[in-house]
Amino acid sequence: MTQYDVLCYGALCADTLIRLPRFPTPGEGVRALGEAMVPGGNAMNEARCLATWGERVAL
Repeated sequence: MTQYDVLCYGALCADTLIRLPRFPTPGEGVRALGEAMVPGGNAMNEARCLATWGERVAL
């Protein structure tokens, strides 16, 4: 059985990231350059950071 340093328990979500050429001013429309769906949510974001720092993480 694999040993873990940390168990992250909480929300797992799908985040939509939208790439813009610049930050729009209030009321301005800006055409998106692209979009991507990535894993997110509190538990996923914490697990990603901890794993980057070398911890063995379980979700």
